[in-house]
Parts: sequence; structure tokens; C-alpha cells
Amino acid sequence: MNRMLARTWLFLILWLPAGLAGAAEPSRDDASNLENFVLALEAYRDNNWQRAALLHQQLQHHAPDYPLAGYLQFHDLRRQLPGLPAAEVLAFLRQHADSPLAEDMRQLAMRRFGESSQWQSLLAISQGVPGNLSLRCYYFRAMLAQQLEQERERALNEARDLYLSGRSRPDTCDPLFAALEQAGRLGDDLVLQRLQLAFRDGSPGLMRYLRSELDARPYRDQADMLLNLYHRPADVRLINQGELPVHMVIAAMERLARSDPDLAWHLLPVLGTRFSLSEDQRAQIAGRAAWYAVIRDGPGSHGWLDGFLASQHDGDLLEQRARVAVREQDWPGVLEWTARMPASQQQEANWRYWRGRALLASGAQEAGEAVLHEAAKQRSYWGFLAAETLAVPYPLNKQAPPAQLLALDEPSSQAVIRVRLLLQAEEASLARDEWLKLIRDASHQEQLALAALATRNSWAHLAVEAALFSGQHDLLDWRFPTAMAEHFEDAAADSGVDALLLMSVARRESAFNPHARSPVGARGLMQLMPATAREVAAELGTPTPDSDDLLDRDLNLQLGSHYLAGLLSRYGGNRVLALAAYNAGPHRVDRWLREAPQPFDVFIESIPFRETREYVQAVLAYRVIFGDQLQRPEIALMTDTESRPMYGPVMLAGFTGVDSCGTC
Repeated sequence: MNRMLARTWLFLILWLPAGLAGAAEPSRDDASNLENFVLALEAYRDNNWQRAALLHQQLQHHAPDYPLAGYLQFHDLRRQLPGLPAAEVLAFLRQHADSPLAEDMRQLAMRRFGESSQWQSLLAISQGVPGNLSLRCYYFRAMLAQQLEQERERALNEARDLYLSGRSRPDTCDPLFAALEQAGRLGDDLVLQRLQLAFRDGSPGLMRYLRSELDARPYRDQADMLLNLYHRPADVRLINQGELPVHMVIAAMERLARSDPDLAWHLLPVLGTRFSLSEDQRAQIAGRAAWYAVIRDGPGSHGWLDGFLASQHDGDLLEQRARVAVREQDWPGVLEWTARMPASQQQEANWRYWRGRALLASGAQEAGEAVLHEAAKQRSYWGFLAAETLAVPYPLNKQAPPAQLLALDEPSSQAVIRVRLLLQAEEASLARDEWLKLIRDASHQEQLALAALATRNSWAHLAVEAALFSGQHDLLDWRFPTAMAEHFEDAAADSGVDALLLMSVARRESAFNPHARSPVGARGLMQLMPATAREVAAELGTPTPDSDDLLDRDLNLQLGSHYLAGLLSRYGGNRVLALAAYNAGPHRVDRWLREAPQPFDVFIESIPFRETREYVQAVLAYRVIFGDQLQRPEIALMTDTESRPMYGPVMLAGFTGVDSCGTC
């Protein structure tokens, strides 16, 4: 607790009143109120109701209109659910309509009312059909309970739609499906339809469960056929006309296209005739076979592939084929396949770069440079690389923020005050929720004012959010704020990693949000996996962090910078490889290097994972942008060592590093 209070005082010292006209310097009462709020919120979260109530009362006595009081009221009402009258919930929703607290309370109360079958209360506080799937099932169960024919009919129709999914549904939906069955609307035909959807969605466990729910023999036989096809799609050639619906034959063929593109291609004429497939249906299957043939084996292993692709207009498919030509350094092929792309795709910086590169390699110097000049107008990794190739300035295309900005209205100002106080209380996630609602509800001019406000107040992650949401992609002061530069300089001095590179990684990983959490469990500013953080901490001899510790900005930056330092050491200082390993894991990078093409740009374009490919490019481009933001014009996109044609097995053979991260 002492650590929390110390940080609270630190934030009060750093109070920045510039964002609101007439904001006063914080007083001792302000500090006391914030301290009471932090302690009360912690007590509520620990379900220490007596202590929470006492602290809440103290805050109400000293500051009856405290801007963050709604957060404590939320928890006080939470404690009373589901026994709380719907009228009190509605009063809270009205009072906090300009805050994310309202929707949080609505969803929580609906869940509690649903769990206790208080259907009237649930409907009273609902605002139409909920987006959350579990709450949606509660909502329609509440409608069923009304015993009104029109409402009941609608609920049963919705239940049918909810049931027809290839994915598992929440347990809250089971009573709804039971009502559907009781009404005689959930028979073998509907179960089989869902089993077919599960086939398409790749859910074999659900398929097996649904098979057990079937009663009639013909339906069970068809389910068994589908289960067999799921695991052995080549058996589609044994299916006779009439044994399966045509759409399931197509699904089986697409699954075969994934596992054996050649076989799917060669079976297509026979099965297309047998099942009377339309031209569009045949093209759909052929496109899937071509896709997997390109990304898995390349055209050299499939004699039919390039002939088929030559007649296609699918931009994604042609892009993959062009990428194969780049990897093989087949420069005539690069020109051919990029020329077949849609015009909008041809104008993207990477494909302009590769067309220019191919023309230069083919001896067309003037034409190649002309195309590279077009690429060098775009702010991106490939635009910067084209500029570097031509020895012209990087295309930063930077715009200055507007000279005059709209003044914020009263509700917006109140929301900004809450954001400010929540940040001081180290409640970054709650502050971000407030901020996102604020900018979503704001006009475009208000969004600009909020972006400028966040930049002035050094709220880096909130400035990025507002800039992106308002579409201000060329206002680099907002999209790439430098308020945290000193912290990255300190981490650089400690770890030996370039501060600009650390800033760029953090910008890509979390947009500078210290409380960012990914769906796979990565946390904090540098998006560290807990297992990786524990390994780095052990190497440094520091205390083992838990998941919540990784939300501490300075600790996360320390561990992340040392992890990146280890990767740079492993790969001889090569940032391309270290960044790829930071994103995808060093074991994958080592595997890619065993068969990698040698030129650095070809290697980057050939990284198999799209996310990693774009990650490496983005971070290196961000570093150039941050270099300009911090007035370091000498910053280069690539080092001489990184630009040498030495990627591939030769480079891998020179590494002596050991993979110390078996879990990342």
C-alpha cells in the first residue's frame, strides 16, 4: 500500500493543468481525496465492504461531488446485486450516461438478474438486444418468460438463429435451446445443420457432440460421413450424388484443398460434373487450392498453378504469387505478377519498390528509378527503403497540428477530469475506457482538441488513440509522441539497446499503453509474456514478477529492453532478426534462416508470418519517424551490416547464441 500511495503523491506532483481552462493547482485536500478514493476502490475490489464503506463515507463528507465517486458507487451497487431494484440501476445509468460506467453497470446487472431469473428487472434495464452472446441468451429467455405470443415467437426465432452456429455457445443459452426443443423446433434436421456449420468452422469436438444428439438413422449416417470427411477429406471422391448436400461437398473440397491442393485440383473436374457444381462454385474451390499451393509449396511444385493464376483477379492471391517471385529473385516474374494486381495494389509502396527493384535488376535503370521515386513518396518501410536506395530524403509527409482548436464543452471537460484523476490513481485501464468513450462520442473537431490535449499532458497512449480515431495519420506529433523519451533513454543506458528502437517497439506493441493486455496474455508497455519476463528477471537476478507486476511501466520496460538486448546479441546486432524473434520467437527465426534468401529486403518480404513481416517493417519505419521527432536527422533505416546479402544458412551458421526462451 505504501508503494501505491507514494506513486499517488508522485502523480500529484506531476499534475498538468494545461488541458482545462482555469484548472487550479492541486491542494492538500485534492491529495487527500485521491488517497481516499484509491484506498476505497482497493477495498471494494477486495470485497472488504466495511472498510470500503467507511472510506467512501469519508470521501463523500470531504468532497460530495468528487468526479470519481461513480466508480465507488458502482462497486457499492455491485455488492447489492441481484437484490437491487431495477429503478436504482436505471438511476445510476442516467447519472453516468457520459461514462463507460453506465454500460459496465448495465451488463453486470443484466448478468446478475439473468442468473437469478429476475426477467422483468433485466428487461427494464436493457437497451435493446445486447451484443454480448451470453447476455443475449438471458435477454431472450426474459422475453420467453413474458408469455406474450408475439414476444415468445420472436424469442424462439432468435433462439434458432443462436443455435445455428459452428461454435460452442455459452451455458446461459442452454435453457433457450431447451425451450426451442420443447416447442418442437429443434429436431434432427436443425442439429445436422449445426453439425455442418461446425464442419466449416473446424470444430470437431462440437461435431461429435451433435452426432450424439441425433436420433434418426439417416441423420446419424450423414453425420458419420461428415466426421470421416473432416479427418479424411480425400474420401470426398467416394461420395455419390445425393449422399451429401452440395454445400457440404464444397466444404469438404475446400478442406481437401488445404491439406492436398494438387488432389483437390485434379478431382475438381470429376466432382464438379458429378455434383453439378456451378462455375462460381468451381472457381471458389480452385481458388482455395491455389491459395494453399502458393503459400505452402510455391508454383514450382504445381504445374497447373501459374496457368490458373494468370486468369485470376484476386488481389490477395496474386500478391502471394508475387511474393514467391520476390523470394526466388525471379525479376521477370515480379514484373509479371505485380502487373496483374489490381491498380490500387500496384500503387502500394512495397509493390512499387519491388517493381523498381525488378526493373533495375533487368537493366532498365531509368524506368526502375522512376518507379522507386513513386514508392519514395509514401511514409512506410518500403517508401523509406526506396528513398534510401535513391539517396533522397525520407518521405515523412508530416503535417503540423491545427493552429486553432475547438474548446471542449462541459460534459467533455468533466470526462477529461476523470481521465486525469484516474491516471493519477494509476488506473490506466479505466482512464483509457473513459477516453475511448469520450472520443467515440465526440465530433471530429472535438476529437482534434482531445488529441492535442493528450499530447500537451504527455498522455502518450491516449494521444495515439485520439489521433488514429480522428483519422489524423499525418499529424506525427500526435501519432508518435515523445513524452516518454527520457524513460526509454534510461532503459537504453541500462540495457545497451538503442532508445529509438525501444520506443518503436513499445509504439508498435502497446501504443505506449502501460496497461495493455493481449488476448494471448502479453502485458504492458513492451507486451511481455509472463514466462518470458520471469526468465529475463532470473537472468538479471531481480525478483520474479507476476502478471500484474508487468503493468508497471518501468519494470516492463526494464525486462523488455533486456530481452531485446539478448535477441540482438544472439543475432549479432541485426535488428531485422531480433525484431522478428521478439514477435515470433527465436526458434522460428532460426528455422526461417535455414532456407532464407540472402538479400535483406528479400528476406523481410519472405517472412512467412504476415504479422511478423509487418511488425519488422513497422518498427524499423517507426524508428526513422521517432528520429525525426527527436530531431536526429542522421538516423538511417538500415545499418550497413543489416543491408549486406548475408541472410540465410550462412548467417545462421555464424550464431553462437542459445535460445533462452522456450515459451515465447
